[in-house]
Amino acid sequence: MTLRKNNIIAIALLCAIAFTGYAPSAHAQAANAGTIAALQAQLVALQAQLDAAKRSVANATVTADSEVEIAKITTSKKPTISGTADDFKKIYVTVTKEGADKPAYKKSVRVSNDAWKTRVSKNLPDGTYVVNVYGTSKSEDVLATKTFTAGKRSGSTSAASAESGSFSVSLVPLLMGGTARANQSVAISYIKVVNTSKESQTLTGVTLTQKGTAPASAVSSLTIKDDKDGSQGQVAVTGNSTTVPTTSVFAPGQMKLFTIKAVLAPTASAQLGKTLQYQVTGVTGGKGAFPIAGTTWTIGL
Repeated sequence: MTLRKNNIIAIALLCAIAFTGYAPSAHAQAANAGTIAALQAQLVALQAQLDAAKRSVANATVTADSEVEIAKITTSKKPTISGTADDFKKIYVTVTKEGADKPAYKKSVRVSNDAWKTRVSKNLPDGTYVVNVYGTSKSEDVLATKTFTAGKRSGSTSAASAESGSFSVSLVPLLMGGTARANQSVAISYIKVVNTSKESQTLTGVTLTQKGTAPASAVSSLTIKDDKDGSQGQVAVTGNSTTVPTTSVFAPGQMKLFTIKAVLAPTASAQLGKTLQYQVTGVTGGKGAFPIAGTTWTIGL
């Protein structure tokens, strides 16, 4: 927004200088008529640019300097959603259940002191939802996006029971997401895995499913690494669900943290504006509050 204001000021000064510097004098009257006409045409063009810039600032929808963020979503059937929006007078919020075509909730929200908040007015059925923020109700550009689960706390850090396996899996909510670009490696999930048995165990794979709007072809491979012995694994992505192999050995009761990353394909930029939102849907020999939603990345240039 600062750059735009500077441009407006510069254009206004040019117009002022040009107009004040032009005064009909004997010398000016003797000037070439074509030069005077050209000067007048330049002044008209400058005035048009100034008017357009003023209209753009007044609308204040999507600008290079504007930042919109979904800061918090409460976990309930009527969640409160809040965030920030620089240089906006209002934003447009939609809440859509995963797999649905139409939003379960949508509202135009006023922005006050660069902050906004809205509460969903009706009970949402249990499930995973995607919150999108737009500059206007007709805009196709998503300014911010975030996933949450209504009616149950699948995103909490408390360990799930391990009745059907040796490993307990839960989310560590430290990743922020953002913009991802072709050939870039971005962290999509950060999970805690605990060996709940009294014997040593080996984790051999973690299964993830892409729930964002981007196709599977936007990602070339997934990688995994633990924080203890550095056990690593990598696999090529061929569909929406992928099992990343690992050979991480756990002592009885041991806990490890795993970082899972997506390596974007060289052609990922063709999916500009679409999102990556991987969920951990299972681990070999373990149980958790699946699906465990990871962070959201928007594909950019």
